[in-house]
Amino acid sequence: MIGEIMPDFEKKKYLAFNDKPSKDYIETVAKLKDLCKKEGINMVNRAFAESIAFNIYDSYKSYRKVKRSSVDDIGRLITKNKKKYDLFHKHRSSIHIDHPSLWNKDKKPFSFVSQNYGISHDDLLNIMEFCEQYGLKVDMCANMSWWFPGQTILLEFTKDNRQ
Repeated sequence: MIGEIMPDFEKKKYLAFNDKPSKDYIETVAKLKDLCKKEGINMVNRAFAESIAFNIYDSYKSYRKVKRSSVDDIGRLITKNKKKYDLFHKHRSSIHIDHPSLWNKDKKPFSFVSQNYGISHDDLLNIMEFCEQYGLKVDMCANMSWWFPGQTILLEFTKDNRQ
């Protein structure tokens, strides 16, 4: 039953997501609730994002064992061939890219990250078609985006080794 696994928002239960909160946790929740009353939910979202963004960024680098490229271009992940690269850039506009970053592993392009504020049905179709066309795969993760965490979704494009 969905009511059993979802917190009871109608009763505004104080701690719905942690059944064993520490004192710091309880105090932080109280401070965030106070901030929400005084400055609105947008400021709470921003405070949350500020508190974890750099940790998520560092976590991505560490987990993937990658270094940020000086050029944020998904084309570098796809090909070194000049003709293919030029053709790719004609089609790049079919997918929405926001807050891009290219990541290298062993000095070679490994992944391309876009951190989008949302993905529509059409966006998802375009992304999948784009990946099929250029031999990529995409993984999407809501909790690994370091650009405004909690508000953006991380899309990680990598070469599809299944082909």
